[in-house]
Amino acid sequence: LMLIERALELEKLKKENQELWDRSGLNEVYIGSSIVSTNLKNLIKKVSSTKSRVLIKGSYGVGKQFVARMIHNQSNRKKSAFIIAKTKRQDLDNLEEELFGKETIDGKIEKIGLLEQAHNGTLYIDEVSNLDLKMQARIVKLLAENVFTRVSGKVLINVNVRVLAGTNKDLIEEIKINGFREDLYYRLSVVPIDIPTLNNRAEDIPDLISHFMKLCSKNLGLLPRVISQEAITVLQSKDWKGNIKELRSYVEQLLIISPDTDDMI
Repeated sequence: LMLIERALELEKLKKENQELWDRSGLNEVYIGSSIVSTNLKNLIKKVSSTKSRVLIKGSYGVGKQFVARMIHNQSNRKKSAFIIAKTKRQDLDNLEEELFGKETIDGKIEKIGLLEQAHNGTLYIDEVSNLDLKMQARIVKLLAENVFTRVSGKVLINVNVRVLAGTNKDLIEEIKINGFREDLYYRLSVVPIDIPTLNNRAEDIPDLISHFMKLCSKNLGLLPRVISQEAITVLQSKDWKGNIKELRSYVEQLLIISPDTDDMI
């Protein structure tokens, strides 16, 4: 009965995760035909077909999670779950239970963790540098043995999970100041992927604007607009500190505040 209960709960969680992703409208290819984007897409295609762990590096807003999802969708695990482990400060207190699950004293499953939800699929650890050293040690052991125990549990749980991780920090520098375990770095960084900033792929901005215009107009229920060439030239020279996320927000803002009578912005 416990196994059946666990299986039903896992199936429910997987469906909810997929529905959220489908509604986001982001399950498409990496947008852009610049040299750096083409090289990145080729690398994603190569690494997707392997079982290797991947460390996805890049500054805020470049699309690390999106690239992780692309790797999953192009792999032989694509029919299984893609699960995200968030490591924002407000999530860290309960992260061990979220990741490994929890049992009651008498051995009953109290919470199914993200690792079990990702069984036969992919687990993406967002901003892995936020993990404290204790959690890093647990993950090192997990990656070495592919087994773990739930919080307060005694039974070993076997999992088949491909682990991808993202970071906006230089983990080598974090290792030097004892902020990150060296053994975890080398286990995660079997294949490192560096995602370019938007400033380094300005040629892709027209394609990205067109993509976000269609996406945002659909989500907002507004008619799409045409961005003039003059405006695109200005946007290509802008310093996009927030990268892709900032550009998408900007396009959405243009749609909302521009007059309904204007076909071109």
